[in-house]
Formats: sequence, structure tokens, C-alpha cells
Amino acid sequence: MAKGEIYTIRTLDFEDTPSYHLRVEAVDYNAVDVQPSIVDVYIDVKDANDNAPVFSEKPVVCHVAEDAPVNTVVFTFMAKDRDSGDNGKVRYSIVDAAPESGHFAINPVNGELSSVRQLNFEHIHQFTLFVAATDQAKDVEKQKQTIVTATVVVDDANDHAPRFVSPSDVRIREDEPVEFVVIQILALDADSNEYGDIVYESVAPEITAKDGVFLLDVSTGILSIRRPLNYEHSSSYVLNITASDKGRPPKKASQLLTVHVDDVNDNTPHFSRDKYAVEVAENLAPAALLTVSATDADAGQNGQVEYSLLPASGEALFSIHKTSGQIRTTKQLDRESQATHVLTVYASDRGSPPRVSACTVLVTVGDANDHSPEFLGSCIALNIPENTEMPFVHTVAASDKDAGRNGQIRYSITAGNIGNTFNIDVNGQLSSRRIDRESVARYDLEITAQDHGKPPRSATCMLSIDITDLNDNAPVFMQSSYSAELSEATPVGTSVLAVTARDADTWQNAEVMYSLGEATDGLFSIDNGTGVITTTGRFDRERKGSFRLEVTATDGGHVPQSQSVPVLVTILDENDNAPVMTQFPFTAEVALSVQAGQELVQVQATDLDRGNNARLTYSLVDHIDMFVINKDTGYIMATRAFAPQIDDLLYITVKATDNGNPALSSIGIVELQVGPNQRRSRLTFQQTNYTAGVTENAQRGTQVTHVRAELLPGSRLIKYQFVSGNVDDVFSIHSTTGQISVAVPSALDREKIPAVHLVVEASAGDEHAYAHVWVMLQDENDNTPFFMHQHYYAFVYEGDPKGTYVARVAALDDDVDENAQLTYIIESGNDDRAFVIDSPQIGIVKTSIQLDREIQGFYTLIVRTIDSGFPRRSATCVLYIKVLDRNDNQPTFPPQGRVRLSEGSSIGMTVKVATANDVDLYPNLTYSFLLDGNPGNMFSLDRFTGRVSLAKSLDREIEDQYTVKIQASDSTNTAETTLTVLVTDENDNTPQFLEPFFECEVMELTPAGATILSIRADDNDIGENARITYELGPEHADSSFAISDEGDLITSKEIRFHQERTSVQLALTATDHGRPARFATAGVLVRIRDRNNNSPKFTENEYRATISEDTVPGKTVLQVTAKDADQSEENSHVVYYITGGNIGQVFQIVSGSGDVVLVKPVDRERLSTYRLSVLAQDRGHPPTNSTSIIVVKVSDSNDNAPTFNQTIYETTVQENVPKGTKVAQIQATDLDLDENAKIRHYITSGNIGDKFAINPIDGVISVNGDLDHEQQSEYRLIIKAVDGGKRPLSTITEVLVKIEDVNEFPPVFPYSSMEFFVPEDTKLGSRVFTAQAVDNDTGVFGDLHYSITNGADKSKFSIDSKTGEVTTAHRFDFERQNVFRFVLSVKDPGGQSAASEIVINLLSVDEYAPNFMEPEYKFEVPGNANVGTVIGQVQATDPDSGIHGVIRYQFSDPSEYFAISPTNGLITVKKSFEGAFARRKRDIRSGNVVLIVQATTGQHRSKISETVVQIKVDMACPGCSLAYLHATDGSATAGTSPLVIGLVCGFGVLIIILIVIGFVFLRLKGKRKKQATQRPFDLSFDTSNINESNMGSQMSIPPTIPNFNNYGIASTTHPLNLSQSEVSHQSQSSGRGSVEEGDMEDEEIRMINSTPPTQNQLSNTPPDSGLNNDDDTQSDVSVQNTQQYLANLGIDTSKLHQAGHNPDGSRKCNDDGNSSDDHSVDVHDLIYSQLNDVDGVGGSSAGRDSTNTFGPSDDSGHFTVPGSLSSIVHSEEELTGSYNWDYLLNWGPQFQPLAHVFADIARLKDETQNGKKVSVMGKGKHPVNSVKTTPPPLLTSVAPKTIAPVALSQRKSQYISAPPRSPISHDQSFTSTAMSPNFQPCLSPLATRSPSVSPMVKPRNGPEATSLQLASHIPSSYSPSSEPELHI
Repeated sequence: MAKGEIYTIRTLDFEDTPSYHLRVEAVDYNAVDVQPSIVDVYIDVKDANDNAPVFSEKPVVCHVAEDAPVNTVVFTFMAKDRDSGDNGKVRYSIVDAAPESGHFAINPVNGELSSVRQLNFEHIHQFTLFVAATDQAKDVEKQKQTIVTATVVVDDANDHAPRFVSPSDVRIREDEPVEFVVIQILALDADSNEYGDIVYESVAPEITAKDGVFLLDVSTGILSIRRPLNYEHSSSYVLNITASDKGRPPKKASQLLTVHVDDVNDNTPHFSRDKYAVEVAENLAPAALLTVSATDADAGQNGQVEYSLLPASGEALFSIHKTSGQIRTTKQLDRESQATHVLTVYASDRGSPPRVSACTVLVTVGDANDHSPEFLGSCIALNIPENTEMPFVHTVAASDKDAGRNGQIRYSITAGNIGNTFNIDVNGQLSSRRIDRESVARYDLEITAQDHGKPPRSATCMLSIDITDLNDNAPVFMQSSYSAELSEATPVGTSVLAVTARDADTWQNAEVMYSLGEATDGLFSIDNGTGVITTTGRFDRERKGSFRLEVTATDGGHVPQSQSVPVLVTILDENDNAPVMTQFPFTAEVALSVQAGQELVQVQATDLDRGNNARLTYSLVDHIDMFVINKDTGYIMATRAFAPQIDDLLYITVKATDNGNPALSSIGIVELQVGPNQRRSRLTFQQTNYTAGVTENAQRGTQVTHVRAELLPGSRLIKYQFVSGNVDDVFSIHSTTGQISVAVPSALDREKIPAVHLVVEASAGDEHAYAHVWVMLQDENDNTPFFMHQHYYAFVYEGDPKGTYVARVAALDDDVDENAQLTYIIESGNDDRAFVIDSPQIGIVKTSIQLDREIQGFYTLIVRTIDSGFPRRSATCVLYIKVLDRNDNQPTFPPQGRVRLSEGSSIGMTVKVATANDVDLYPNLTYSFLLDGNPGNMFSLDRFTGRVSLAKSLDREIEDQYTVKIQASDSTNTAETTLTVLVTDENDNTPQFLEPFFECEVMELTPAGATILSIRADDNDIGENARITYELGPEHADSSFAISDEGDLITSKEIRFHQERTSVQLALTATDHGRPARFATAGVLVRIRDRNNNSPKFTENEYRATISEDTVPGKTVLQVTAKDADQSEENSHVVYYITGGNIGQVFQIVSGSGDVVLVKPVDRERLSTYRLSVLAQDRGHPPTNSTSIIVVKVSDSNDNAPTFNQTIYETTVQENVPKGTKVAQIQATDLDLDENAKIRHYITSGNIGDKFAINPIDGVISVNGDLDHEQQSEYRLIIKAVDGGKRPLSTITEVLVKIEDVNEFPPVFPYSSMEFFVPEDTKLGSRVFTAQAVDNDTGVFGDLHYSITNGADKSKFSIDSKTGEVTTAHRFDFERQNVFRFVLSVKDPGGQSAASEIVINLLSVDEYAPNFMEPEYKFEVPGNANVGTVIGQVQATDPDSGIHGVIRYQFSDPSEYFAISPTNGLITVKKSFEGAFARRKRDIRSGNVVLIVQATTGQHRSKISETVVQIKVDMACPGCSLAYLHATDGSATAGTSPLVIGLVCGFGVLIIILIVIGFVFLRLKGKRKKQATQRPFDLSFDTSNINESNMGSQMSIPPTIPNFNNYGIASTTHPLNLSQSEVSHQSQSSGRGSVEEGDMEDEEIRMINSTPPTQNQLSNTPPDSGLNNDDDTQSDVSVQNTQQYLANLGIDTSKLHQAGHNPDGSRKCNDDGNSSDDHSVDVHDLIYSQLNDVDGVGGSSAGRDSTNTFGPSDDSGHFTVPGSLSSIVHSEEELTGSYNWDYLLNWGPQFQPLAHVFADIARLKDETQNGKKVSVMGKGKHPVNSVKTTPPPLLTSVAPKTIAPVALSQRKSQYISAPPRSPISHDQSFTSTAMSPNFQPCLSPLATRSPSVSPMVKPRNGPEATSLQLASHIPSSYSPSSEPELHI
């Protein structure tokens, strides 16, 4: 792969494989020298929480005793989780519990389940727990949980003693037979099995003795009678009963059972007397009257006598003590209600049935004055007219229920009698004096009625008397006169003022109506009701300045009264008239001698307005320089003397202005003749005055008249114009003809302006003339008449003669003449032609007939007025005429007939209202009795209403008819009538029995209709009131007895004997037929004797009862009752037995009572209905019986929890279903019924993310959220079903919902394009690679199908569709085609697919050996050749292509003096030959050197070719001999003169010095030239200026440089387009790593390359965690720490302690800012100390330019360059992997131009020279740092085997992605890293112009010069990045 990224191809499982060990090989096939690198990659699989805990036991069933103490460990749950760490930690919890929670708790750590509450088997005998085991993943949402169902069975313990539920006492009759069951004793034990079995026993002698009374069954608890009972012997028994269970030891309970024996009743009570009598006053409080006494011979209750009263004999007023017989009154008796009372007293014993006897008591009530008088209807509201004086007005009456003097009454007025106006006599007759309503309008009299009792009692009533009004007051105005002021501009409808009048009368007599008199001119009206006067027309003060109105107020009495008041309305002036000149023009003659200030003429004008509106001011319009006018008087005066030349006629314009607001004005002309000539105007009108007429409705343009002026002499044009009078431009005049016509017709209104005065001016030059035109407007009938008032009111008495004046209506018309002549007519409302207008032109209305108010009392006449114009105009008004009444009719009574009055009518009751009729209005009628008209004064008569009322009580038995005579009078006429009053009978007498009490006896089976007793009663009333009917009381309506209308008591049916009573108490009532009926009561006691002729009968054929199944035994279910008609003691007593249907003996019946008792628990679910057969049997001889059925339904109780039909449900649902989709329906069932079986379902747990919802009713589980199979593949929902019981029970189940995967994810390749390599000699069918696409779907949609779908080379490969393995299908030849492309596709079963472009690169195979061009090479070299001298070149070719076509040259054996370039075959001098002569090297001294040169590809197992190179060393060259002699021993120089030798040596030394200087000079010059002429390149690598100033100690940290994102990185703003050649082909050059001048590798490089990782190192390398900042050492493949790395280099770290010591004692800081220990070893010091050793012994510096220094340096004097190994691995922390190695793994090489590489190679050291130390001085001559000028290590063709190569991506994108930010060097100044040609990271930069801006060379041009200037190369669009790092 291009990036070397490792990705997963399938899901990892930590539990199956926790770690992986991969071996990765990286090969750079683009380099010249191809070297693979292998790295071991350890991958630790991080555990994911993908396993849920698993319980070891499932399901769980355990037991616990109910008496186990709290905190008892019940069970220990064990669950395991295959995950590790927190993911594998399991915690336990109880998710839910049924039927109740809170009884158990679980230890979350060890899973121990323990009880937390005391268990109770009887409450809950089994629990269902849902225990969850949950792992402890840190992400709570990803925690997995498993739930197990545990059943905890509670084992019963004998912890309950028996408990008695049967009653502790029981009653039986003394006559019960032997073996009669007294009771079934019942005890319950809540325990189960034998712990609940009960055994009964007793130690009571009544049971244990042989002659004991009772017998006890030990198993059933039935207690029965062993021998007969005797009440008189013993009335009760106390038995000690013990109930024991069968536990060991048994638990017991005891009960004292009391058996009560009841006596039998066989004696009847007997009274001491048969009749009692007593008298009591009615005024006594409740008290005792007397005591009756009866005795009974029986004992006990049967002998105890109780007393009672017959219900109908006055028990509401009397009471009797039921045991003592004392009779008391319960309330005060009322004699008036009932004077005597007859009581019937019964005495009954307390036996069953009771026996009864009776007696009578007569109570007489005496009278007391306990009633006050009562007013019954006579105190009514009266109306009395005022101004009357009456001796009799009204009669009040009261009654008193008492008797004698207590009932006699007298009357008096006790309050409200103002002025003693009224008087009342003792009989209640009320009289009055004269009354004035205006003084007192109402009297509220308090009338008191008092009896003659002692003390007397009284009553009062309020008699309200309203005084009715008579119209005896006229209205009165609030003011004697009224006045107001109005502006003449007041609009119509303006309120002027309001007049107010008051009338002291009331109602209609006080209703005031207002009206105006005639003097209104139609300009005013008045509101009849409010008196508000308003304007109805417009005013003109100039016509009329004030109005005197008369307002009349008339009341509404039937004889109305009125009063008038004057109203003065003054009209205020408005400035509505302009001034008018009195003449036109004004003329005057003046002499020339006029002096200044002399009055010449007076101008006068008039104004019809008043006040300021009429005060005028005069002013001049022109000639103001000559004249002045007095503004007040109008006199015109000269301002100066006239000049002599003035002799002419002057026209002066004068203006008159009033002082109104706004002011009005008019213009006048003054004609002034100046001088003696007195020239007259030559222009004159033909007439001075013109008169014309025009109708007021004339049309526009109508000609009015024609004026003409003449000019004598002359013929100039005359012009005419109006100069005055043409107000509003009504008229127009022709300027040349003088024709006057109508201009504004709408302004013509004769009613406003009858005539118009116009002044016309004629002018001709300076000549003027004036004429007056009078236009008379002719009237048109354009105004409608209007009445002075719209409404007129008039009154007239009925009976007045014909022709009586009624009223006058008046109208006006603004027109004149005939148009204003009005005629009046009555248009409507004149019924019967009762009225006529006597004068049609005047409007006087008179009567035309004699009026009768009783026929018609009101008229509404519509009167119309019509003018005489054409067309005629008219108007109407309304005349209201009220006819006033006269007393002209006699009162009359209607026929009165007969009145029936009950004798019981109350005093004061109205008998009849005898009202007389009078057709007159408001007749004042009074009523009175005639002299013999009130017999016995039994009645009273209301004076003003005719109301006849009862004055005394009636009694039909004394008088039954009265004749009453009444008279009515209206003060003039009278009328009489007769009223007959018939007294009807009142049922006021009660029937009376002859005897108060009756008694008889009857035998059972007496037939119906038999008379057993005759009874009679009498009544004093008559008719129906005396007719008596006999009946029995309602409580005996169903009795076997009846009574006839005549009073005979008979049997209504065959007599039967009843158990409840042996005698019948009858209340006999004698009732008359009155209304209301009156009755008398008597008691009848009928004794019945029984016959034994009936068997018992059940009251129901079938009894039904319902009991709850949780009913506790001992409860009575129901009671059956059988009755025997023979209900005597011996024959009616019934006993009961259950004869069938009692399954399981669940029920027992109490023999004596019929109570059915539950004795065992019932279970509705087992048996829901019991049908019991029950027998009822009497005690007769022989006994009789009957049967019935008892149906007992067992109702449901909530004793069953809901149950699911499965313990676990399982269902599946697709992950893409919408919300609301039904998943499953989980319904629980409940054996209970109704609400107890209504189940609601809930999700209690497992609903992660609320993805599901359940319908609580039907249990439908539906989707409630978005499902995702990939996130959660299954859900375990805990469903709780809860029933609806009051104490709900619940059950829990588990629903496993599996989420089915859907094809929601398409398959995805890791890369859109992938590149692979295959050797060209790969066989057919060989594996190339395995495609691995990722599909996040699981299941079927995760199964992928691979195919090769496209591409030119798709046929040359095949693929396994299942596994994705791609194999070869073609034989390859690298030289023919070395790149293959095709498209690889993958598709999932759902149809989704993906594709990736595949590039297959063939790897060349070394098929051919290199072939030298020559079989043998021969070269010659001078003996004094310098090191580096090129001797010759060998060349070879290779038919292979690619890396196997690249040739590398080398000597077969290393040569000491010669070197060969591995890339181009150049052979150079490696070492000077001088040493060879000194050491006598044979091969050199012989002059011939033979070398074997090998040609190879440099790859593993490369084919090799060899050739022979012969080198001849010419030692005969000039100077060579000197060297030779110098090198030989003394024999060679023995004969030579010392001087000669000294000269030669000195000359030689001089030559060497010159050569050295020249060489140095040429060398430096060449470098400067090369530096100056070098082609510029991308300066994104050159990021710092290096000079002496920044080489000092201050440069211990490299300077920070900006980050140029626009160079070499993928920038969206300035992308850098790098072609493939710029990236890939650069690596084809020899690059900076070529060592062309020697074949010796740097020693440290050799050592590094030759040191592979040991097996121990590989095995001890921990797996990579894949996390940042962990102790990951996966990528550290060569060394484990700094010491190991240095040891591989052969460096002894113990000797270099000082190299890492900081001289100043300060602490160094690492990348993260933490200070390192002072004794830590600096890796830079260690590396470069070793490099010093490599340079040579003694620290010599051979072949090194003395001007070069290294920089920048750290404190130790060594340089550090970002990108070099020294910057990558620079601390112990980084070597041990304590930082993020992702950057190093993703790190890529960065390339330099080829020319730069060769330039750097040229600067490499000469290994034959020793190193030297130089002192580098700064600008200030201060030593910067004395450093050893150690060169950087070389890069050779041998790739290090311990550093993983990182290949560059070869994507075709125009952008190059930036690698991740380095965690190592991000704080360094130099960010570009140096690389060798084979992409391996170098140890240090090689030259000063490396991408890291290697600071190896000191600038030569002084400190001012800079090595690089960046500004000229930075684009103008450059924007610095915030990150100080440059990525490529």
C-alpha cells in the first residue's frame, strides 16, 4: 500500500484473539538502490463491550423458610462476562419482582441474594425475581445486561396458632330437641398442610360428663344437645373449647363459648283496671298524668311487660313509659284543637311471640288564655281620597280561639295616627277627619286587638292607608320669568333655555306639559315634556331684535290646571351688513385757494348693524398725497394748497369699513370740481336712475335692464362696471354695451333681499359718469307655509254646546301676496265630524257637536294649511283635544246573587266585593249598609271599595242564611243592591264511639265473611259530614279482618295463625265524609287461636347469595327463612338442614336461625357456584317440611396474578421499520374476573433509549424510536403485567426483540484507488492480494460479492467472489508491460455496491546480468596524482528494466588507493601514493595495479558481472622522483650535498605551500561562483538566515521560522501543482546519498545498517495499544532506549557523562516543557562524540575546509537540525515511545533538486585528511563557540535495516496531503526533514542548502551577508499560518 496504513478487514474479537503480530515489509521501488525494510507490528485489540454477562444457572429456583431471619442469604447468582477490565466486571441488581418488591436485595458485587424483610408464607408463598447482571463499561449507554428469572419459594413454618372465627356465644330455646345442633365451632389456622389441620376438645363437664348436656365432635367442631334443656333450671352454659393444630409441637387456642337458653312465653299480661280517667289543663308543660299497671306470670323476658299506646289514639301528644306504664304529655295540650282524648294502652310481654292485653284512658283538657287575637284579612291596604271627612271608613276584625272572656276582644290605634286623623271604636270601626294628601300622603296605622284574659293577650296589625290625590294644585314655575340672549347667527335647533314647573299633586295630576304662545314667528318650539325651548328658524336682528314668548304649564288632571310664565329672548347683533354710502358719488366744488387742512367734503355711510359692527371708519384709497380724510367723521381735507395749474375734475375713492369681526367695507366716489372753470364731465348717462324687475327664480343670463352713457363730444369707447351694490356678484354688466343680466341665480331670494341697489360707472378715458339701478325682485311661491307649533293641545268639557271654541292654529308663509294667503282645513282625525274650522283663513277650531267623554275622550286632528300660490304649498300640524269629564252618570250595581259562606270562615274574611259602576271619569263612590242591611252586625263594609267581610263567627247549627243590603253614592247619585249569604255546613263535629275499647276472639280457619263484632258511632253534622265510614288502620290493611260500612268486624279471608303475634291489635276508625274528614278511633284486640295444619314454607323458591372467594370462614353467607302458617309455639318453630350440594362441606346452616355459614375457604377458580339443597322442618306432630335451593356464587377476588403463556418471548423486527410498527403482542391472562382480570402491561426495563412502547391494554409492543442493528442488535424487554385489583398483582416476563439488519450501509473500500506489487515471474493463479471491503451491515447484508468489472487489464486477473482474493490470470513481462489497471467492485445482497481503482505494478526480476562495454580496461595515472583525480570510467549495460536495470559498480576487493563510483563507474584516486613509496607498496612501486570491478543491481541475489581494470601508476612524471627519493632510505641520498638537499626540500615545501594555497583559492572561488550562479529553487525549505550573529550561545535553541503553507502542501488558497515527475522521478537520481568519490561507508552508518533487531528485542516488544500517549513501543523497531541505540553505534555512554552535563548547572527542558535531570545523557552529545572518534585519532580533522563550522549548536557545542535523526530521536522519552509515533509512521521524504544534491556531495570531507579545530569568532571578535568541525555522517547505498521506510503516496491528485503534526519537532525552528535517496531518514543534513537549511557552512562574506533572503521568494499572497510547521 502507498501509505502503509493498516486497517481491519473483518470484525475483531478480543476474546478470540487479544493481539496480533504482523510483519510488514516496505520497499521503495523508485530509488536507484532498492532496499526493503521489514518491521514487526504488534497490534493489541482493545476490548470492546461486545459480550453480555452469562448466568451459570438459568432459570433459578431456590427455597427459603418463611421464618428465616432477615438478611438470610437465599441464593448466590453467578454470571461471567468474557470481556476484560471494566467491560468484564459484573454487577448484580434486581430489575423487578412479583407480586411485590422490597422483600429481597442482592449484593451487587458477589451476587448474594438475601432477604431484607421478614417473609410471610401466608401473604406471599412464592416470588418471581428478575435479576440483572450488568457489566461496568465506562460508557453507561454501552453497558450490556442479562436478566435471569429466579423463583424464590417460601417454605411454610408453623408460625400461626389457630384462631376462632365462630361466635363466642350462642342462644337456643329451651324447647329445642335432643341432637339439635347448637353451633359448629370454627377455628382457622393460616398455616398450610398439617400445620393448618384443627382438632377441637373441651374439658367442660357439660361435655365430658356422661350425663352432660352437650356433645362436641372433635374433628368438625359441631356442638349438639345431648339431653333436654330447662330454662328455669339453667339459663346459660359456659364451655371452654380448645383448638389445636398438628404441628410439632402443636399450637393451641382457647375460647369460652357461652350458650344462652331462652325461655318460652306462655302467659299474657293483665291490667289492674279496664278504664282510667284524668283531667289536665292545656297550659301545663309536659308532665306525668297517671300510671297504668299490668302483670305477667312468666319468668324472665317472657314475664317482663312493656306498655304502648294505640298509634291512632294520640301518641303524638302522649307517651307511655314502656316498662313503668306512666303516661305523660309530650307537649302542651291545646283545647282549641281537641278538648278530650281517648287513649288505648296495650301491655305486651317480651316473649316471642309476645302476648298482649289492653285498657282505655280518658283525658279531658281545660281552657287557658293561650291564644292571642288574630287579624285575618281585615288589615288590608286602603285608598282614601283627600279632602274628605268620613264618619265610617273601614272595619277591622280579629278573632280569638280561646273561650269565655279569654276570647272577648277590644280595638285601639296604638301608632301611626299622625295628627289623630283617624279614630277606631271598640267594635273595630275606623273613621277619619278631613285629609290633605299634600300634607300626609300615607298613614301606617298600628291597630291593636286585646282580649280580656288574665293577663290579657293582644295582637297588632298594620293598616296602610294611602291618600289618593285630587287635582287641587296647579303647576308652579320655578321662576317668575325667563330670559335668554341669542346671536342672530344661531343655527336652527339650538337650545335656548329650559323652563321648569312643579305640581304638588301626584301621578297624572302632577304630569306637566309645556306649550308656547302664538308670538313665536315660527322661530321657536318647546319640548312638551322637558320644557326645553329650541330655535326652529334663522334670526335677523335688523328685522326683529327680541321676542316675548309665553310658556304655559298644564297638569294632567282630568280637570287640568295651568299656569303661564313670560320668556324674553334678545337677539344679539352679528356683523352681517356692510356699510352703504349715503350717495354715489359725493360731489363738491372747491376753489384753488384751498389751504391745507381745509374741509372740502364729507363722506357718509350707514350700517344696519349695531354697536361696533355699525361703527364706521373712513379711509382714502387714492390721492393720499393731496387729501386726508377724518376716519371718524368722513371729512376730506386738503393736505396742501392746490397748485395754480390744477384746474380739473378730480375723482377720489373713499373706503368705509365697520369694526366688526371680520370687518366689512364698501367703496365710495367723491367727485371734486377744482378751480373756477368748474368743468363738468362730458360723459353722462341717459338716465340717472334706472328701475327694473326680475323674478327671484330667474335663470342665469336673464337680462335685467340696459344702461347707456353718452360722451359729448367725442367717440371714444365707453366702458361700464358696477362700483357698488353688486353683492356676491349676483349681476353682471357688459363692459361695452351696458347690458345688465343675472349672473348668480342662486343668490336671488326675495325673502332675504327684496330689492338690489346697483351703482354703475361709465368711463371713457378720464371721464366718468354714474347711474343708479334699482332691481326689484318679484316673488315666486318658493316657500312652504309653516305652523307656529307642530303640536297644539286643547281641552273641552263634555256636554258643552255646539260651536264651543276649542283652539286656534296659526301658520306663516315667507312669500307675499297670494303666495302668502293661507287656508286651514282638518285633514284627518275628526271622528264624527266633531270639530270644524270656523274661520278657514284664521285657523279657529270649534266643536260642531255636543261631545260625550264616555263615548270618546280624546281626539287627534291633523290640520293642514295651504297657500294660494302656484304651485300650491302646504304644511300640517297636530292638534290634540282632550274631552274633560262631567258627573253626568248615575252609579249602578250589577246583580249580586247569592254567596255561600262556610260556617268555619275566619273573621275578617272577604265575603264579596260589591262594586258599583260609574262611567264617569274617576267617580268618587262611597258604600254603606242600609238601616236593616246588616242583621246581627255579622258583616262589615269597606267605605270606598264596597268590600263585605265577616265580622263575627258563623255557626250553621244556629243560623244558616243572612240578607245584606248595600248603598253606593257618587255624592250626587245613589244606587242600592241586596246580597244573600248562605251559611254552608262545616265538618266541625267528630264522630263518637259508644265504647272506647273493644275485644273479641277468633279461631284459626274461621271462614271469610264471618262477623265477629258489631261497632257503632254518631256525628252531629248533616249530610256528608254526618255520614260515617268505618275502617281499620292502614297498618292493618293486609289483615285477615275487615269492617263493613255499618261497623261490623268480619273476617276477610280464612283466618291463619301467625308466629309474630297470637293476637291482632286493630285500630278502628270512624270517619265522616266532611272535608277535611273528622274521625274517632277505638282499639280492637282480636286473639287468634292456632291450628297445626301447615308445613313450613320457604320465603323463596331459590335463594341466591354471592360471596368473595377471599371471605374468611365463619362469615354468614345468607339466611334462609321458612314460615309456617301454624305459627304457634309448638307448630311454628322451624329448624333447617343442608341436605345436598355441600361439596367439601364448605357451608353449615344454623338449625334454629337458618343462617348459612361459611366454614371452609372457597376458590372461585375451582368451583364458582354451589347449589345447596336446604330443608325446613317444623315441630309439629307429625312434623312437616319443605325444601329450597340456595345458589351461592363465589365472586372473584384478586387472588391470582396474571400469567404469561411463555417465560420468555422472542421476536424479530427490521431496523428500518417506522415508528408505531407492531413488534409483538404479549398478553397475559388472569384467572380472576372483571377488574381483577383487567391487565395492563408495562415495560419495566431493558428498553434502552425508549425504543419500544407497549399498549397497556392489549399488550401490543410497537416501535417507539429509530432502531439500529449495528448499535443494538437485540433488546431484552422486561414486561410487567399488572391486574386491576384494589391490591394489584403482577407478573413479569422477558421479551427478546432481535433487530434484523437491513441493507442501510453500502460496502466501502478503504481507498478509492489501491496499488499493489507483484513480481513479473509470478505463476498463473498466484495470489496478488485479497480485497477487503467494509460493510457496516451485519448478517446477510454483510455478505459481500466481489468482481472485476472494468478496466483494460481486467482479463489478466481473476477474483474469488466470496473471499475477494485476486489471483493472476496472465503471464507477465516487466519489459513489455509493468503497470496494470482494472476496477474492482463489491456488492452486497441488497444491491448496494462500491468500486475501487486497482493499480498492479510489476516488480522487475533480475533476469539478465550486466554486460561491460569492454572486456578489460586499462588506465594510467601519474604518481603524484591528488586524491580525487579521475583515472577512468567503466561502463556496463543491463537488458532488465526497473530496479534490476540499475547498475551499481564496486571493487571485488577493497582498494586502499582507488575508489569507484557505484553509480557511474568513475575510478578516482582515493589516497595519495606518497605513503605507498614509504611503505614500499609492491603494487604501486611496480607501477601496475590490477583491480576487479563488479557490476550488479545492488539488489538481493543480483546477477553479477566482472571486468578487469589495469591501472598504471606513472612514477616517472615530473616531481614523482623527488617524492620517490624522499620516501627511500639513506642509500638513495648518501651522495647528495646537504645544501642541495636543503634547497630541494625548501623548494619542494614552497611548491607544496603554493599548490595548497592555489588549491584552496581555486576551491573557494569555485564554491563562490557556484553559489552565486546556482539556480534558485523552492525556498519553502530554506527558512532561516545563518550568520555569525546567530551562531553564539543564544542559538542553543534554533530560531523560529514562519510556516509557508503555500509551498509544497495542499492549500485551498494557493495549491502547489506537483507532477508525478516532480515527486517520483526525483528519486531516480543518485541524490545526496551517492558517494561517488569512494566506496567506504561511514563507520557509524555501517554500524547502524549492520545491526538488525535482536530476537529478544522483537519478542520483548509489547503490542501496540493504538492509543495516543500510552507506553506504546510498537514503532520503535531498532532500539528500546538511548543507551541501546548508542551501544549499537559502539558508543560507551559511561565515558560521555560530561557530554550531557550542562556546565552552567541549569536544567534542560524537553518538548513538553518539563525539566530533565542534570545527569541525563543528551543524545546529541553522545552521537557527535562518537562522530569525533570516527574522524581519526587524536581528534585531527583531515581534508576539512578550515572555514567551515557547524551550526546552530546547543549548549554542548553540537548542532541539531530538524528532520535529522538527531532531531527525531533526541530524548530518552522519544526513544522509549512516550510520544505519539503516528507522525513518525506517516512521515514522508522531502526531495531536493538534483543539482543541489551533487553540490552537497562535492562538499563532503576528504577522508584522507585529519580534522582540525577552528575558532569561530563573531562580529565582535568574541568567541562564539569552539566546536569541533565534525562533518555530518554520510549516506550510503546501504539502507538501514532498523528504520521502517515510509513510501510517499502516489495519488494523482494535484494536491499533496499533509502528514499529521509531529509530536517531536513541532517546537523546532526547522521543520523540513532530510531524506536519503532511498527515502530513509538521514542522520543529519548534508549541506547548507539542504531542506533543513543545514547550518554547516559559515557565511564567508562577513556577518552582514546572509545565506538566503526569503522575502524575494515569498509570494505576495502569502498568509502565515498559526502553526509553526511546514508539511509536504
